[in-house]
Amino acid sequence: MRTLTTRAITTMLAAALLLIGLSACTKKETEPWPDYMVDPEYNNPNYDDPDPANPYYSGNSDVTPIPDAPTQESPPPALSESSTPPPQNPIAGEVIYEDNEIRILRAGLLGDYDRIMPFQSNGLAEVQRGGKSGFINKFGDEVIPLAYDAVGSWGDGLCAVVLGDSLGFINETDSIAIPFEYSRHKISKFMNGAAAVAKDGVNPATNQSGLQLGIINTNGSALIPFGFYASLDMFAGGYSVMQGSMNNPIWFIFDNTGKELPWRTQRVRALYVEGDYLLFWQTDEILGKTYDTYGAYSKDGTVVAEPDYDSLDSLRVALGISDPSRLIITGGNSGLLGAADRGVKNANGSVIVPEIYSNIIIYSDIICAHTYNPNTTDIYDMTGQKIYSVSGFPTFVVGKLLGMMTSTLEAGTTYWYIDVFGNPAIEAGYDFYGEGFSNGLAVAKRDGQWYIFEIVKK
Repeated sequence: MRTLTTRAITTMLAAALLLIGLSACTKKETEPWPDYMVDPEYNNPNYDDPDPANPYYSGNSDVTPIPDAPTQESPPPALSESSTPPPQNPIAGEVIYEDNEIRILRAGLLGDYDRIMPFQSNGLAEVQRGGKSGFINKFGDEVIPLAYDAVGSWGDGLCAVVLGDSLGFINETDSIAIPFEYSRHKISKFMNGAAAVAKDGVNPATNQSGLQLGIINTNGSALIPFGFYASLDMFAGGYSVMQGSMNNPIWFIFDNTGKELPWRTQRVRALYVEGDYLLFWQTDEILGKTYDTYGAYSKDGTVVAEPDYDSLDSLRVALGISDPSRLIITGGNSGLLGAADRGVKNANGSVIVPEIYSNIIIYSDIICAHTYNPNTTDIYDMTGQKIYSVSGFPTFVVGKLLGMMTSTLEAGTTYWYIDVFGNPAIEAGYDFYGEGFSNGLAVAKRDGQWYIFEIVKK
């Protein structure tokens, strides 16, 4: 079995952003729901066999179509995630690092918060204090007051928020866009006009309490009827609904408008749709560690690539859908954990990074190539020119900055940033939350003081 590189995860997220954004729409009343959505015994071999692995699933897939959820008389407009936000001035902070391409600014934050989460794509960061949550912008302004018991992530200009046991969605002006009529037990974000939500209910077939799962659009209208599904998952190109039990599942795949796609699988959960293929993953355990491998279905539901590929790059090459301009990670075929046989080829097939590394991640500006013995990372530019070597493996990479981490029992965990030539960019001693910089912004704490950092391109 081939081992997984973290490049696969990076590639998956990058490729997911390229998927076709399908506009959300409601089902027409004249269009009947598929049989399996309304027939409690359709393809459900465990109809009377509750699945103990899921406390919210009673073993029955009985589904009753519901009318579209009511919307407000004048719902506040949601900012499309594809919209370009207006440019903002940088924070009023001191310059702590500068090179030919960027400068890093640092400013102290006056707010006394228990925790500050990473900045999201709309420039807002969740803040927590005394069990309540809200959002600040990069200037430290509380643009969403700390009035909610929990908040989710922003998507399509909306964010899930919780009051008590109820969940609704607000927009960036803190106006209610979708009423508080859902359960707090499923918090998700909108992606391409659709979000997964849940309602508390009682399964009429078993008289047991549970969660009815469903998908709504940005108007709060149901894209599929709510039901006691075994599972319901969002992915970048749509969502998947699982009937049956965890041990004998049947997955139905939909796009973000509620239209069923041609794949029905018992194998694994969907990753995303790319061209004529549904790419998927499965998890295996090797020597006590778990690894993901990747495969693909064709449109007729045939498995055209068994999940034997350790990265999406290698799967795309096998399917003939690889972007010819992409750099491709090679090697990883020995099946040995930590084997030093990985390298990088360019679009012409020329090896630009030799196949001597255990792990390789290709970022937007640099290539990090790591060996376990010794524990060293070589930094290459995108042409294969070696720039620098650093002990250990970068925890964060932002452009041409490397985020490093050390952890000891005495000092705890500390982070710092260097550039690709080893020059210090942010000194050690800060406690960064999340994954360091996100969308050019980072928040960190040192000696009880919160700081905001911003990378400004020249």
